[in-house]
Amino acid sequence: MAYRSRLVQCLARIVPSSLLLLAAISGAQDASSSFQNRKRTPTLAILPFLNANDGAQKDGLGISVASMFGTHLKNETSFLVLERSQIGKLASEQNLSASGLTDSQREQLGKLFQAEAILAGEVSRFNDLIQLDARLISVETGQVLVAEYAQIQGYDKLRSAIVQISKSLELKYLRRWMGDLVVAVQPVEGEVYLDDQYLGKASLKDPLKVENLLEGTYSLRVLASGYSNYTEAVAIKPKIRREVQVAMRSLPGTLKLVSDPQGAKVVVNNKEIGRTPMQVDTVSEGQYRVVYELAGFQPMDRQVEVRSGQQTEVKGVLKVKPGSLAVTSTPSGADIYVNDQRMGVTPLVVDNVVPGTVSIRVEKPQYSTLRDVVTVKPGSQASFSAPLSRLTGRLTVVPSIDSVKVVVREASGRQIEERMAPFHQLDLDIGEYDIELSRPLHVGQTKRVVVRDDKETRLEPRLQERTATLSVESPESAADVWVDGVYLGKAAPAKVELPKGRHEVAAAGFFGDSHKEIELKADEKRQVRMEQSGGAARRWAIPLGVGLSAILLLVMGK
Repeated sequence: MAYRSRLVQCLARIVPSSLLLLAAISGAQDASSSFQNRKRTPTLAILPFLNANDGAQKDGLGISVASMFGTHLKNETSFLVLERSQIGKLASEQNLSASGLTDSQREQLGKLFQAEAILAGEVSRFNDLIQLDARLISVETGQVLVAEYAQIQGYDKLRSAIVQISKSLELKYLRRWMGDLVVAVQPVEGEVYLDDQYLGKASLKDPLKVENLLEGTYSLRVLASGYSNYTEAVAIKPKIRREVQVAMRSLPGTLKLVSDPQGAKVVVNNKEIGRTPMQVDTVSEGQYRVVYELAGFQPMDRQVEVRSGQQTEVKGVLKVKPGSLAVTSTPSGADIYVNDQRMGVTPLVVDNVVPGTVSIRVEKPQYSTLRDVVTVKPGSQASFSAPLSRLTGRLTVVPSIDSVKVVVREASGRQIEERMAPFHQLDLDIGEYDIELSRPLHVGQTKRVVVRDDKETRLEPRLQERTATLSVESPESAADVWVDGVYLGKAAPAKVELPKGRHEVAAAGFFGDSHKEIELKADEKRQVRMEQSGGAARRWAIPLGVGLSAILLLVMGK
């Protein structure tokens, strides 16, 4: 009883892991033996295994092993397994296991339950070592069809050993009725299902191979995203490799067409199909040219790809079509500023103007600046004309004397005005001017003035009369000359410029002095000859004679 309790505990612990191992073994065999819809599903009767020694007898291993075989063969193989209660109708489990089946008993199993084979065997235990012998016996002939053996260490490995033996029995017994299947899928990779069980993925380049399929008809189904499901009944024949090439048919796609703003005309591959928002179903897979057009907005032109069974959304944010602004001015050549950005000079058409209200400024040196706002519509041209007024100031010229001629010249030298001063508030364009002042017998002047907008520039010049030129000569070139008491130098001759009016001229030399009064006119050129009276010569005669006598006496005395 202690061994039986230990066996039950061990079996309870190893059930989950053995099931996982069974799944792994099943997958390694290409999932071919777990299908249930087969034409060939042989019925199997499982007898209790014979306890071959005392250890097995004490633990009741024969019945436990037979039960585990029944579970796995029924659930994980292609066999139909008779229930123990059905076998018990024929004979008790003890008699069947102890003495084996007679020919009569085999015939009854075959007739009553359509059994094709019987699973029987022996089990022995030596301490922790467990040995299993399993045989698959033909009900019809009593011949051993398949025999398998396993030796394990410990109860925890018992179920996994039974799983392996069960799979081996199935493959060896049913192999004569098995064939293979190869599935290739194009133009994409597809998921392959056989009798609604997923087997893997297949493509034309990498086909899916399924081996050891029992003969019969299977439902083949292939799925691929964007393609219609493929279904076919595939017949598998023993020892024949069946190859199936699956051509998937693409599903139509969907075009979802939206724009901001809405209402754009939609043109697909040069054909108008409606206005946004809209959806077009049953669109074949491929490349499409989608164009959105809306008045006042730039068209959107996009190349899109529609995939089978998928929705392709084409969302276009339309940009407002720019306008243009034609700007002229009188006079031309004025600077243009749009939204405070200089664009050029008039006349000019400013392109790519963002629609809406824009500020415009037109300015030109010496002209009034014109500011305004203009509304530019999408895709349209607005016009703006700027009549510019010259900026002027006033010039007043009041000389200190009358009859002064005034010539007004621009800074460039161009004469723009000539008149007699005084005059008042002469209108001139703003800027710099050279004012030339002239009057007969007077020294001319040129003055630079700045005329400012709406201001008076006043000029009060004082013109000086031209001087006279006086030349003083004397028979004695070394004579000294004075004019108005101012020493001029030697009369060789002496020349001086004098203002108009009365002047006194004096000359003094060795032979005498002379004096004259003269009246000079402005800008007059006059020559004056001074005649000496001889007084100076007499003053110098006696001292000169005495000196000469002294010199003679001195010479003679020597």
